[in-house]
Amino acid sequence: NLTLANQFIAQIPEDVQKAIFGNCGSMISFVMGADDAQVFQKEFGGLYTTDDLVSLGKHQVINKLTIDNIASKPFPAHTLPLASSSNQNREKVIKVSRERYAKKR
Repeated sequence: NLTLANQFIAQIPEDVQKAIFGNCGSMISFVMGADDAQVFQKEFGGLYTTDDLVSLGKHQVINKLTIDNIASKPFPAHTLPLASSSNQNREKVIKVSRERYAKKR
């Protein structure tokens, strides 16, 4: 298994892109730019337009899953929002970090 997360496809050499898309079983795609949307429109079999893919909202994703070697049709889903922080040490961490690493102006 391999998990790959990337900001945009053009960062990956073309031969590696081909290997990834040729072997990738499951994909979870968040909102993306127009260039990437053209690639993913094809990966999703045209079920989602480039406009759909560049217009995904906060926590919205398009999934394509492979389960028991069978690829699902791409489908929309929602991710969970970030959990609220219960860190009681925030101010202490900031203070210690400033003491160690900050320079007086």
